[in-house]
Amino acid sequence: MKKSKITLLLKIILVILIVYNCISIISCINKKEFNKDKLDNIGTITNLKKTENKIVLTINSNKKILAYISNSKTSPLIGDVINYKYEYKDINNTYIINSFNYDNYLKSLNIYNVINITSYKKVGKNKLYKLKKYIIDRIDSKKSRNYIYAFLLSDKSYIDSNVKDSYNFNGISHMLCVSGFHIYFLLNILKSLFNKFKIKKYISGIFIFIFLLTYLFISDFSISLSRAFLLYYLNCINKSLDLKINKYIIYILVLNLCLLNNTHTIFNTGFWYTFSLSFFLISYENNEKQSFKKKINLSIFMFIVSIPLTIYFNYQINLLTVIYNIIFLYLVCYIIYPLCFISIFSNIADIVLLKISRFFELVNIKLSDLNMFKIVFPKPNIVMIIFLYLLIFLYLKYKKNKIIIFYILTLIVIKYLIYFDSSSYVYFLNVSQGDMAVYITSNHRSVNVIDTGGLEYNKYLYKNIESFLHSVSIKKIDNLIISHGDNDHMGEAINLVNNFKVEKVIFNCGEFNDLEKDLIKLLDKKKIPYYSCIKELNIDNSKLYFLQTKEYDNENDNSNVIYTEINGYKFMFMGDASSTTEKEILDKYNLPDIDVLKVGHHGSKTSSSKEFINDINPKYSIISVGKNNRYGHPNKEVLNNLSDSKIYRTDLDGSIMFKIRNNKLQVETYAP
Repeated sequence: MKKSKITLLLKIILVILIVYNCISIISCINKKEFNKDKLDNIGTITNLKKTENKIVLTINSNKKILAYISNSKTSPLIGDVINYKYEYKDINNTYIINSFNYDNYLKSLNIYNVINITSYKKVGKNKLYKLKKYIIDRIDSKKSRNYIYAFLLSDKSYIDSNVKDSYNFNGISHMLCVSGFHIYFLLNILKSLFNKFKIKKYISGIFIFIFLLTYLFISDFSISLSRAFLLYYLNCINKSLDLKINKYIIYILVLNLCLLNNTHTIFNTGFWYTFSLSFFLISYENNEKQSFKKKINLSIFMFIVSIPLTIYFNYQINLLTVIYNIIFLYLVCYIIYPLCFISIFSNIADIVLLKISRFFELVNIKLSDLNMFKIVFPKPNIVMIIFLYLLIFLYLKYKKNKIIIFYILTLIVIKYLIYFDSSSYVYFLNVSQGDMAVYITSNHRSVNVIDTGGLEYNKYLYKNIESFLHSVSIKKIDNLIISHGDNDHMGEAINLVNNFKVEKVIFNCGEFNDLEKDLIKLLDKKKIPYYSCIKELNIDNSKLYFLQTKEYDNENDNSNVIYTEINGYKFMFMGDASSTTEKEILDKYNLPDIDVLKVGHHGSKTSSSKEFINDINPKYSIISVGKNNRYGHPNKEVLNNLSDSKIYRTDLDGSIMFKIRNNKLQVETYAP
C-alpha cells in the first residue's frame, strides 16, 4: 500500500474514533452511577487487596465488578475463577462540593456494580493471570511494597494518607505514578543491555514489546503506561515506514485509542494530566544541548503547563514545586524506580529501597510545612482553563513574552475575581450523619463555619471539607461556631484549627466535655480566643442571634440555636436541640416565618415538633443526614411536620447551596 493511502486510511480511522468516542463520552456522563442488573455468578479475580477485616476484589464477569468479602477465614487468589453468591452494596458517597467523588472514581475504572460476596467456591483457574499473581505475591512479601506498588503499578493506596498529602502539597505526587519518562528510561536500559550483548535488533524489539505488554497487563493497563506504550510504538512505526505523519495526529490517535479502551477514564484526573503534559512536551522545543540548564527550563515549563489542571482539581499550587521536581526527579528515576524492579527479586535491594523511601517521606513531610509558598485558588471556570492552555500553545508557537504576561494576569484574575462577588452564600455540606454549614458574606468579607461534621462517620471527611473550602478561596475562618460537643458536630474542629487561620471559636452553654476540652487546649496553644453561651455575634453587616442561653443537663438541648437575617432572608440553625428547647424558644421569642431552617437533630423524632414548625413556618427545610444511617433519620412524623416546606436532604440531594444575589434567593444542589 502506498504511503499516501496509509496516511489517508489513518485519518479516516481517526475521524471515526473521534465521533465514536464523543458519543460514548456523552453516554457515560449520563449513565447512572450504579446498576443492580443481574450479574453472572462466576468470574475471574483480576485484583485482590487484603485489609484488617475485609478482602477487596475486582472480578471480571459479564461486567467488571468491585466486590467485598468480610470475615472470611480463607482468601481467594488472583487468577482464581470463583462461583459466588452476592448482595448489592450501597456506596455512601459523601460528596462535598468540589471534592473527591467516589462515584466518578469507580466510573473511571469502568465499575458500575459493587457487591458484598456472601459465599464463594473456587471452580477453576485462569492461567493468563499466573504471572501477575507471581509478581503480586513477590511484591506483597517485600518490606518496601508500598513504594513498589506506587512506582511500578501506579497504585498509591498502600502509602499513608498523610505522606500522600505531603507529596500532593509539594506538587510531586505525579512521580508516584509510572509515566512516559519512566518508560523511556526503562527502554534505554533494555536497549543498552541488548546492544552490549550484541543481540539482533528484531529479537530485542520483540522482547521489549512482550515485556512492555506484560507490564501493561500487570498494571491493569494504567492510563499513563498505556499512553506511553502507544505513543512510543506509533512513533516507531511512523519513523520506520517513513510515513511522515504529523506528531499531533499521532497524539490524537493515541488519546482516542485510550478512550476506546475505557471511555470512563475522562473521570480520572490522571488521564487529564498525562495527556495535557505529554501534548505540551511534544510541542516543546529547546535547541540547547543536554545540560542542567535545559532540565531546569523544562521543569519550569512543565510546572507552568500543570498549573491550570492543578488549580482546577486541587485549588492550590506550591511555588517550590519547580525546585522539588528537579531535586527529586533524579532520586526517583535513577535510584528509586530501578530499585523497585530489583527489590522484587532481591531482599538486599528491598532493604535499601525501604531506607531511601523513608528518607524520601521524611524530607517531603518536612518540606510540606513551608506554607508560605502555597497559593490557594478558587475553582476556575473551565473556559478559563482552556484559555490558559491556549496562551501556552500560542507562546510555544510565537515565543512572545507578552503572552506569558497575559498568562500571569489570567491567573491573577482567577485568584481574585471571587472577592468582587457581591452575593452571599450559605452552604449545607454533605458530611454524612453530621452537621456542617458555611456562611460567606458578600465579597468574602466574613467566613463563618457552623459545626464541622465528624471523622467517625467518614475517614476522608476532612480532606473533602478542606477541598471545598479551598475551592471557594477560604484560607481564614472568622468564626468557628460549635453548636455542641458531639463528635458528629465538632469532630473535625481540631483539623480546621490546625490547617486554617481561625479568628475565634464560639461554644454553646453548659460544661465542656472531653472533645471541647481537647479543642480548647489547642486554642490556648495557638492563642485563639474562644467564648461560650453568648447572645449575639456581629457578622459583617448583620448579626447572628444565639437563642438558646439556658443550661440543660444534656448536650443536645444545650445546642446553640442560631437565627440570622441575610439580605432580608431569615435563616435558623437548630443544632441537635430537642422539642424541649424549641418550646423554651417559642415562649421566649416572637419568631417570624423562617425562609431556611436547618432542621434539628438530623430529623430525629425528638425535634421539629408540629407546634414549633407551624409557628416558624419554614419555606425550605434542610436535613443533614447520612445515607441508610442506623438511627432511621429522618423520622416520618418529622417529614410530615415539614411537608408544607420544600425539604432538602443531604443523603438524597448532596450538598445544598443558598445564594443571595440582588435580594433574590437561589438554591442549588450538588448530588454525587
